[in-house]
Amino acid sequence: MASPRPKAAKATPVELPAGPSSNCWAAGLISQETPDPLLALQDKDLTVRTAACRDLAKIGLPPAIPVLADLARSDRSPAVRLGAAAAVSDILSRYRLGPARAGISDAERSKLLHQLSTVDPGHNSGMFMMLACLDTPEAARRIRLGLKDPRGEVRVGAGVGLLRLCCSAARGADVVLEAELVSMIGDPKLRPDAIVELARVAAAAGYRSALPALERLDLGGASQESINAMIQVLKGFDQPADGAWLADGMDAGELNPAPPRGAALLVVGGGEAVMLRRDGGWLPLPGFGQRAARRMHFRRPGAAQAGPALQVGEHTFYPVAGEALAGALLDLLPALRLDPDVEGAWASVGAAMAGRLLGPLLPESGAGLLGLGRLLHEAGEIDAARAVLLRSTEAKKPPVEAFALLGQLWLDAGEAEQARAAWSVVAEKGKKKDPLTLAVRARLDAGIAGGA
Repeated sequence: MASPRPKAAKATPVELPAGPSSNCWAAGLISQETPDPLLALQDKDLTVRTAACRDLAKIGLPPAIPVLADLARSDRSPAVRLGAAAAVSDILSRYRLGPARAGISDAERSKLLHQLSTVDPGHNSGMFMMLACLDTPEAARRIRLGLKDPRGEVRVGAGVGLLRLCCSAARGADVVLEAELVSMIGDPKLRPDAIVELARVAAAAGYRSALPALERLDLGGASQESINAMIQVLKGFDQPADGAWLADGMDAGELNPAPPRGAALLVVGGGEAVMLRRDGGWLPLPGFGQRAARRMHFRRPGAAQAGPALQVGEHTFYPVAGEALAGALLDLLPALRLDPDVEGAWASVGAAMAGRLLGPLLPESGAGLLGLGRLLHEAGEIDAARAVLLRSTEAKKPPVEAFALLGQLWLDAGEAEQARAAWSVVAEKGKKKDPLTLAVRARLDAGIAGGA
């Protein structure tokens, strides 16, 4: 049965909420295109209105949602209507996980569901994106109904909405939703394009249970080619997720210039894994099997095409390699200190595991070798750390930190002259007010044996 079509509303002027419009957006997080995005939504120029939608998509707060929802329903420009719907969904995407979800109460979500449902998906298929990020059981049901709509653009919009709904970590363990969507694949009333949308959702969300239903299909033509591609993606999930994975702190599909969760690095290999969070230390994950993480395959915001992803808890990870991996590791490690009486709180068996798993993955560059050297040092493998750090100082762009730590290791080994030579490089090339540079200079001034 086709989803009901709400009556098209008249294009009435949008009423701004009372009080300062800045209550509807957070300033200072981005370089804004409009000085006051909420007021810019009233501009006669559609390019200004669409720019305001882009701003609010990144920094909008819940009070801006009703205004944007009205634009999504009644603005005369299709571009503005779609931009407003995208902004609503992006704002809602920031209120799905953890403590942030309480920022929009269940009563408010129910009220928003009623308002968003007045948007005719034939007039603006972005309606399904809004429902997806609203993330309520009734919203999910209405999106599924969209796949049965006779209008092709509506079915595509529903597919996009389902993908955004199912990929969120908020639905990572929702086996009921998975079962409902998988059961729809064999519905003889669904058009081929709707079934293709379901296959894309299954691959994106990692629904392995969809494989038998997909393998029974014989749609023919381009539709079957798309189905076959998704089958191969799902079968690929049986391969180990070995490698390095980086989380930017955002939920899958979330748009947030200030993600609350922070970055994290996950390294997987040989059935084990270890995770590093900034100031949270290494967390060993022994026995890391195929079911320990949700395997996914979707296009993240800003990416040119779909790619693999992993979800562990509220973290969504993406593959990282080469210099990007080295940079991520160094960014997450605590600031380097030379005081031998202070041990890093993160030093543990996790550092040894990380060094073993990351060693083959890090590049043979100054940054890559510095990262590996720090891991080996914290794991207590001093001789190996010194050898790796020495290679880091001989790289094309040697990092100052490599000379600093190498100098400490030489000093610990009783090689004062070599320590002085390494630290002289830090004193010359290090940033003048950097704590590490100041500590090295203090030791040099004290005749190298002084404490930092």
